[in-house]
Amino acid sequence: MKKTIAFILIALCIACAFAIERKDEGPYNGVTDYAFSPAYSKHYDGLNYRLFSNAADLAQRRFSIQLPDLAILSYNFSEAVKDRGVAEALSNLTKLKFSKNDLITYALGLVMAAGSGFNDVFRVDTGLGAQLGNFGFGVNIAAGVKSMPHIDDQGKLEKAGSPAGNGFVPQLDIAFTFAYGRRIVDTDAITVDAGAALHVSERVYMLQISTEQISDLIRGGRDFEHLPARGGFGFPIDLGVTVGLAGGHVKFNASAQNLNGLYYMGSYENSLKAMLLFKGRTDPYIMYTPFSINASVVMDTDLVSVNPELYLGFNGINLYIQNFKGMASPKRDLFRYLDMGLNVKFFKALSLRASYSQGYPSVGAAFCLFGNDVELTYSFHEAGSEYGLHPVDCLTLRVKLGFEK
Repeated sequence: MKKTIAFILIALCIACAFAIERKDEGPYNGVTDYAFSPAYSKHYDGLNYRLFSNAADLAQRRFSIQLPDLAILSYNFSEAVKDRGVAEALSNLTKLKFSKNDLITYALGLVMAAGSGFNDVFRVDTGLGAQLGNFGFGVNIAAGVKSMPHIDDQGKLEKAGSPAGNGFVPQLDIAFTFAYGRRIVDTDAITVDAGAALHVSERVYMLQISTEQISDLIRGGRDFEHLPARGGFGFPIDLGVTVGLAGGHVKFNASAQNLNGLYYMGSYENSLKAMLLFKGRTDPYIMYTPFSINASVVMDTDLVSVNPELYLGFNGINLYIQNFKGMASPKRDLFRYLDMGLNVKFFKALSLRASYSQGYPSVGAAFCLFGNDVELTYSFHEAGSEYGLHPVDCLTLRVKLGFEK
């Protein structure tokens, strides 16, 4: 046990040492330099949770397979569907009687609904992997588009104007993850689990493009091949510890995510294929993505018919402390870092979820069958620099296929 604890402490110190030096992304700072994680990796998410939130959960031996997990996130949803054409396109999509024009109309509706300033437009996540015993591995891919103010010829952000004057940033993340968890204390009164995950990550993003260009990309009249871009790779590390009480029905979790969050980046002017293989890179530099220290408690029951799970979390403890002095209202901004949720399972076939995360409410429902889930979630997050400045809603449809025993 002492050797395991010593190994974790040494790894933590080394990773923190690598994460000291910060490199600024210039006008893209805050848009592209964030820690990658799948769109959903909550405590009930199985493999995604173990690989990206708390690898200590791998200490419980399982045989788990996650087939392609698909999540489609539509930001600014309520604003987009005010347009009759977008609403009709969405109706056709839900009826599975849609055309290419319906997809284009819906996507462009989300683009225009983003408004001016900083925002998210849409995102698609997919991933697969497995847990074999105490080992876990996975491949996750996320592609999306972000919106931001236009960058002028001097490299400075212009004042927010109309949506047509905004710049758009398509981005792609790919992560190969290897993780391991081990129980280091096992008694009738208490258990202590520890785990670690290594991500081999790649990030690629296009330099800001116009509304006309993003429209051409969606319509298929233009491709990504010769758009200026930046890309690189990194090796982020996650560490986690879980203390279990009451037979494992109460779990106290602590984690450090995205340690060593340095990406070795460069600029690319040639094809997308060459960029993904890191060929033709110029102007190499290092991009820093911040790490976070998190703490949470999960409480559940062992009932068959109705099984409620309560989650309380404080995410980014170090980031809150770091940004405390610059906050207009530290007490109010604290809610951006708190995560409270209730997940109620009915006969292991239906889950109803409600949470208060990132300072805003979220509701969802999931139909479950032998480890396969179909989930619909409606949530909010803050896109502005201050809490309450620019709340953005998001509708997420997620299909998760797999098996767990």
